[in-house]
Amino acid sequence: MSGTDPCEAEWLAGPEAASWLEEVGGAPPTPRLVAKLRGALPPSRVALLLEIAEARSRSRAKFARGERLLLTRRGLEQATDQWIAAYKAARFAKFGPVLDIGCGVGGDLMALARRAGVPPLAIERDQTLAVFAAHNVLVSGGVAELRTRSADRADVAACDAWHADPDRRLAGRRTVQLSQSQPALEELETWIKARGDFALKLAPAAETPEAWEAEAELEWISRGGECRQLVVWGGRLAQTPGQRRATCVPSQSLPDVSAVGTTSGGLVPTFVGNPRVPLEQVKRVAEWVYEPDPAILAAGLTGALAAKHGLAAFAQVAYLTGPARVADPLLSAFRVLEILPLQRSRLAQWLKQRDVGRLEIKCRGVPIDPAALRKELKPRGDAALTLLIAPGQGQASRRQGKPLVIAAERVAS
Repeated sequence: MSGTDPCEAEWLAGPEAASWLEEVGGAPPTPRLVAKLRGALPPSRVALLLEIAEARSRSRAKFARGERLLLTRRGLEQATDQWIAAYKAARFAKFGPVLDIGCGVGGDLMALARRAGVPPLAIERDQTLAVFAAHNVLVSGGVAELRTRSADRADVAACDAWHADPDRRLAGRRTVQLSQSQPALEELETWIKARGDFALKLAPAAETPEAWEAEAELEWISRGGECRQLVVWGGRLAQTPGQRRATCVPSQSLPDVSAVGTTSGGLVPTFVGNPRVPLEQVKRVAEWVYEPDPAILAAGLTGALAAKHGLAAFAQVAYLTGPARVADPLLSAFRVLEILPLQRSRLAQWLKQRDVGRLEIKCRGVPIDPAALRKELKPRGDAALTLLIAPGQGQASRRQGKPLVIAAERVAS
C-alpha cells in the first residue's frame, strides 16, 4: 500500500472510508460484502479497504484498540507495539520537543504524543504512512506535528531529543547491518554529533559500532516471549552509559511504565550487566533449571545474570541450573522431577503413568521438532508438565547416546 495516491490516503482517513471499514469489521469479509463494496467503490479502493481490515485483524497483539487504526501489512510488522512504545516514551518525559524520524504508522509516535508538555514532531517520507500516522495519533488521544519529508532533511539540532527507526528492508530483505539501512550509519553518526540525546530502534541482532558500546546504553527489550528490538540510548537518555540492559515489558497494561526494577510488583523487570562475564559450565543438572528471558539472551547477559544468582549452564546451551529456587522475572523456573534419555516409547509410558495431557516441549541445541514429538508421545490427561530437551552429557543420556530429557514442573516467578 506504500506509495498509494495521496488523495486515496486522505480518503482512507476520512468519514466515508471509516464507515466502510466499520461495516467490514475484523472478520474475513463475506462474498456478499465484497460484492457490495465492488458495486459501490472503484476496485482500487476496495483493495485498500480490505488490506486495512486484514491488518486491523492482525493488530491485536500490538495494539489493544487496533480496530481504530489505519495500518498497512508492512507498517504493522515494523511498528513498535503500544506497551513497548509506552515504556520507551517514559524516558522522554523530561525532554522538550522530540523528533521522531521515520515514524511509519506511528507505533512510537502515538506514545510520544501522549506525553505531557510539548507535542512531538515526526517526519515520514512515505505520504500514505504519514497520513495514517497522523490519523492514528489523533484517534489515540495524542497531539503531534507531522511532516512528509525524507530522513536526510531531518533537523535534529532543532529538537531537544530524537528517536529514529532506520528502514532495514531497502532491498526487500531484512538486514542487521547499519551500513545497509536507510538512513545509513554515516548519516546516523552525523545526527548524533548534532544532537547527542537520542534513541535508535534497531533489530535485536543489529551490529553496532564499538563507540556506541562504550558511550551509549544498549537495551534489548522483549515482550510475549520474544526479543522485539534493540534500543541505543544516547546522551541524557542513557541511564547506564557503556552498559547493556535487558528488559521484559509485560504484555498487559503497565501501571507505571516509568517504574523500572529487577523485581515484580508492578515494576518492569530489567537487568544491567557486563556481557563479558563468563558463563560457568557444569555437567550435572541440579534440582532447578532456568531459562533466561529472550532479552537476556540477545543482550549476551546470560553469564552476568547466572553469576548474580549462583547458577551455571549445562549442555552448552542457554539453560541454567542450580540447587535452590531463584525468584527473578527474567528467569523462567522449572523444578526438575526426573531426567530421562530420549526414548519415545519410554517417555510416552512415563507421561501416561502420570496422567500428563498438558505438555510443553522446549528444545535447545537438538534437531527435534516439538510438534512432531508431541504427536508421537500422544499426551492425554489433566496434569501439566514441561519437557526440556538439550544435548546429553554426563548423566543417563551419556550411556544411551541420546539427548537429555528433563521432565520438570514450571513454577511461576
